[in-house]
Amino acid sequence: MELGFKSIIDKWNRLDRLTKIALIVVVVTSIIRIYLGVISAPLNGVEATQMATAQYVAEIGRIPHEVPTMRDYFEYMPLYHILSAVLYNVLKVMIPPLAFIAFRVWPILSGIGIVILTYYLLKREVDRKIALIATIFVACFPMLFHVGSYTSIDAEAGFFVLLSIFFVMRRKYIFSVVSLAAAYYFKFTAGPYLIVPLFVIFWGKRKDKWVKTAVLYLAIFFLLVSPWMIRSYMVTGNPVYPFFSDKIGCCSSDAFGSGH
Repeated sequence: MELGFKSIIDKWNRLDRLTKIALIVVVVTSIIRIYLGVISAPLNGVEATQMATAQYVAEIGRIPHEVPTMRDYFEYMPLYHILSAVLYNVLKVMIPPLAFIAFRVWPILSGIGIVILTYYLLKREVDRKIALIATIFVACFPMLFHVGSYTSIDAEAGFFVLLSIFFVMRRKYIFSVVSLAAAYYFKFTAGPYLIVPLFVIFWGKRKDKWVKTAVLYLAIFFLLVSPWMIRSYMVTGNPVYPFFSDKIGCCSSDAFGSGH
């Protein structure tokens, strides 16, 4: 025990001043995020919808055609609801009073992850001082406290988009495209960020290799997200629902009746 504690102290003493400040910022803001996530009630209808849908998946065991409240169709991507449902069922058996925490674990972890990735990515690609300034800004940004402490799919999508950029800058293209697909399965608005890794690939490769790598990257991405696009087409008639519904068209929810 003492040796382990001494090892931690030695590692801390070897860190430079800027890294120590960044680590303190990460720890303090992480504690605040966890505290806010545990004590607060659902803030608005969207958050309540996310929780209700995740609980529906946990108890019924399937993705609804329609969201239990607010929306005609289940337009949200399902990864948050599936992961929250699994954790909810586990906690309901092991620690029933804490089962409700399952709906906020992933946003909290993602909010913390965004702060850590911001520092690590900028320290690696720019310098420590800029990385520290950006980390303080991101860690204390009110909107990130909101989406990274409450029931939200924005923090998870943001984290995996950033993770995708991190991997593509290290030329780990498979990890990058899987991370971006995960971001898409949290929130469909992550899809347009596909342009960022493609730009990084273009910037770092010769033209002949760039085309091959970019085409392969695109092919894997669309292969990974195609199951949900097929589902959306079968349910709504629009593979990219709710985008372009006025152009592509979208069938009426009457086709599914009033049930979920």
